Amino acid sequence: MLLLRLLHFLLGYVRFKAWGDFPERLLNLCAGRGIPVWGIVRRKGCIQGMMYAKDYKKMRKIRAKSGARLRILEKRGLPFILRRYKNRAGLLVGLLLFFLILRVMSGYIWTVDVVGNERVPDSEILEALEQVGIEEGTRIASIDPANVRQRLILEVPDLSWAAVNIEGTKATVDVRETREVPDKIDESVPCNLKAARDGRIIGHQVTDGSLVVQVGDAVVAGDLLVSGVVEYADGASGFKHAAGKVFAETQRTITYTALFHQQETYRTGKVQRRRALKLFGLEIPLYLGSVRGSYEREVETCRLAFGEDTLPISVVDAAFYETAQRSYTLDEAGALDLARRKIGELEAEQMQGAEILSKSEEVETLEEGVRLTVHYVCKENIAVEEILSINATN
Repeated sequence: MLLLRLLHFLLGYVRFKAWGDFPERLLNLCAGRGIPVWGIVRRKGCIQGMMYAKDYKKMRKIRAKSGARLRILEKRGLPFILRRYKNRAGLLVGLLLFFLILRVMSGYIWTVDVVGNERVPDSEILEALEQVGIEEGTRIASIDPANVRQRLILEVPDLSWAAVNIEGTKATVDVRETREVPDKIDESVPCNLKAARDGRIIGHQVTDGSLVVQVGDAVVAGDLLVSGVVEYADGASGFKHAAGKVFAETQRTITYTALFHQQETYRTGKVQRRRALKLFGLEIPLYLGSVRGSYEREVETCRLAFGEDTLPISVVDAAFYETAQRSYTLDEAGALDLARRKIGELEAEQMQGAEILSKSEEVETLEEGVRLTVHYVCKENIAVEEILSINATN
């Protein structure tokens, strides 16, 4: 699309209007003589369209046969620009250089897009593509799509398939991700259920295998809960994939010490802004000097475009927010409140899948802060699968 618009611009074209009794017949005559017409629009009894300037002269000769009238609405393209500025040699040289550079650049990749990924971030795939030979500024003729595809899958283990499509100066990499395999043993493989942690058995829901513990039994991590070895009425033994849940009352403990003397990083309110141009992955600073001191950096990148086509040029705006550290002191109540908040975060992270039946706090005031210990009594499924060693049972 970009190359076609560039061709229209280089050859020069006109936007015209045709009206009369049968303006459609004029288009049929053009088609019969191989005269290309594009961008056709019908409006209020007339037809508007575009054609190359050299073909407009031919159309004027055949319009009499159609009974249509013609008028040029607009002239566009390089020939008309050159005619307008024929006495400005510098401008003409600049235009020629521009199109020469554009012609050379059309042999290189301007943009790289990644599609089809959900779990794997674009940044990881783009980084891997650089390693295998595709990035902004890569010469198109040097790219071997089949080789890139194979190497990309090796570089990113979470990808199962990839395809590289190059249209003009744009490379689109279509990928498929590997399916997430649950951390479970295949049901066809014999296995036992063992205890993941210490506890007292309070219930069970066993769907396959032989239960070897009873409600009220105390178990420690690693104890056998459900055996995959089953005995039949005739005395024969078999091996099964033990399945089910074994619930236990467990105890857990989380401890956090909140210091009286705290430090935090904050923004002072001072900000420095820097702008740079990024061309084919190369960042060209549009400023002098560097930002000194401690700061937090926020970057916004704006990609330049020509119509609907993205150019390999980006404007990078960076904001550097100055930061500093300050100290403050907590009293005992403040330190205890901080410790409770932190333990709440740890609790949400560590107690997933467990039902908290009760909890109690133990507070200890130290010279440097407050230590909070929380004891939990939980109900949880402690059964985990372990492959049954057939040799060990013989």
